[in-house]
Amino acid sequence: MDWYVKAPKPLFLSTYRAPSWSWAALDGPVSPHFDKGIYDVKVLDLHVITGSDPTIDVTDAHLRLTARIVPATYQYTRTHGGYPEFALTLRGYQLEECIWYPDYIEASKHDTFTSEGSITCMLFKVLPWSSYWGDDSNPSVWDETQLPWRTSFLALEQVESHPSELAVKYRRIDYMEVLLTGSKRIILRNLSKADTTIV
Repeated sequence: MDWYVKAPKPLFLSTYRAPSWSWAALDGPVSPHFDKGIYDVKVLDLHVITGSDPTIDVTDAHLRLTARIVPATYQYTRTHGGYPEFALTLRGYQLEECIWYPDYIEASKHDTFTSEGSITCMLFKVLPWSSYWGDDSNPSVWDETQLPWRTSFLALEQVESHPSELAVKYRRIDYMEVLLTGSKRIILRNLSKADTTIV
């Protein structure tokens, strides 16, 4: 799940081939993250259904995990280094310089870089700034001495479920990076964890 797309492309195939959290669902290269982050999700269950060839014939899959999920609003601010930047509002806090990496063009509702709207965010990883520059101390996510924090979120979109299914399901559409400084770090403390399913 810890990957992003530098140059999103349209999907060549409209048929299902892999879950949204897998790079196999995309056409084109992806870039993995090799930095030392502290992951804030816990995998509870992984369910994959395949046909005759399990390496390429995936017909359905879902990932159930415990994570911090929060609704947010966004507004485009500028394009920097070829990537769109947005102001992201979480729990009343406005976070500037939120960089978005759309997984593929159709999935991004803001690919014109002029829009605003609502989205669901899942906190994925926290990287204290000292770790970013090579510090091996591996501090706790909530260590107040680590300033600032580079946080990674996955942008999720709710998908339709069968009426008999009570759990809300999401699919991944973007990878986001946000720099949290000062009092805005409290946002992470106030996000409660819940079981979530991503397809």
